[in-house]
Amino acid sequence: MVVTAVLTGFPLCPFGSVTGVPCPGCGLGRATVALVRGDLDLALHLHPLAPIAVPALAALAVAASRPILSARRRRWMNGCAALLLTALLGVWGARLMGALGGPPHVDTYAEFLERIR
Repeated sequence: MVVTAVLTGFPLCPFGSVTGVPCPGCGLGRATVALVRGDLDLALHLHPLAPIAVPALAALAVAASRPILSARRRRWMNGCAALLLTALLGVWGARLMGALGGPPHVDTYAEFLERIR
């Protein structure tokens, strides 16, 4: 799938390519790649919440994959998801107004892969 995206020039953020405005999660995928590579500075530049949001999303995904969840665990997960969504929307609004480095550039996969080499 990634090979097809690179060859066709498919944008990393379809929302951003259609509207011209980056989505609230714009930069999180690229920031995750940067975190995996050990480049914290690039990850923070791409999305300021990456060091918090990526592990939180992973933990929520693991917790949600359990076949049976107690009501208490579901409430905890819903609260964490709501807090994370609020933080993502807050950072998105701040970046659209020029804070925190401003909105990220909407790259294609090929552009991003070329830049991190």
